[in-house]
Amino acid sequence: MTNVQVHEAVIGWLSGLTGATFIKDRQGIARPAMPYGIVEVASWKDLTERPSDDQWDELETLNSAGLKDLKATPLIAIEWTFAVLIYGSEAQNLFRLIQAGIRLSQKQEPLLPYLVVHDLGPVGSVPELVDEVWEPRSHAALTVRGWNTDGFVIDSIQEYDFDYTREG
Repeated sequence: MTNVQVHEAVIGWLSGLTGATFIKDRQGIARPAMPYGIVEVASWKDLTERPSDDQWDELETLNSAGLKDLKATPLIAIEWTFAVLIYGSEAQNLFRLIQAGIRLSQKQEPLLPYLVVHDLGPVGSVPELVDEVWEPRSHAALTVRGWNTDGFVIDSIQEYDFDYTREG
């Protein structure tokens, strides 16, 4: 999955799990009704030192020899960390729902088979002064793991024939 696809999947999962609205960071829209959450891709990293296998897909496009193109995708485990901020008086309770949902495999099914929630970090309270009123807000890091889908169309040798004659 691409980073954009993972980001959107996590937002959808959080919304479905909690019943609250979650949006992307810096989306430039009016604030939703509280409680609501903002999800930002904080970081991502490769967990695989050396991919042990590749996925090979035969495409419908043809190469210069008139054969179907081959796409090679190294199977790389990736970990994405999201900064999740929830606004409103129910922020702490919504994080408790997320915490419980991580522990039930049935609640992770909307992310499967491509993603699995790995961890929810410590939940912190970070109230914010908005229009001279303190607004409740909480945040935590959410870690999700999945597989790379970035591959390349490669040239492959479909068939090779040679003659070998041993002398002497």
